[in-house]
Amino acid sequence: IHGPSKGRAMPESTLVDVLVKLSVKADAIVMHPDTIDDPSAYRALGRKLLLENMDTRKHDGRTVEEMARWFTELPDAGFCFDIAHAWSVDKTMMVGAELLDAFRTRLRHLHVSSMGSDLHHVPLTEEHEKLFLPLLQRCLDVPWILEAPPRHS
Repeated sequence: IHGPSKGRAMPESTLVDVLVKLSVKADAIVMHPDTIDDPSAYRALGRKLLLENMDTRKHDGRTVEEMARWFTELPDAGFCFDIAHAWSVDKTMMVGAELLDAFRTRLRHLHVSSMGSDLHHVPLTEEHEKLFLPLLQRCLDVPWILEAPPRHS
């Protein structure tokens, strides 16, 4: 389950209550750190909560240092690695490697796509497939979520 990433209308406490009820039927609840106002409220999700790294449009959750603060607040949370978000932060993929180095033991999901010039998810390009391959190979033991349709051959 992916929690709301924008335009949340309900109070955070109500959202957390709903997510806790849904978590009984789910492996994980993915949240964007920048949508969380009160981290302590999310502790009720325990290990089912996964925090996703963010792209350059966001003000937080993009680097190891930023994500580490969230994991300090939510010590049971897992990590959802969005490889395209990491690319938007650093085209060399060093930030992506650093995120995996720091949070590999927390890794529970991988989000796979490329990002267009408008920083929206698009099908994985051949160029990104080659660039991302070393990091993708480090994530073979977790579920991969395709965030855009596969490209046509």
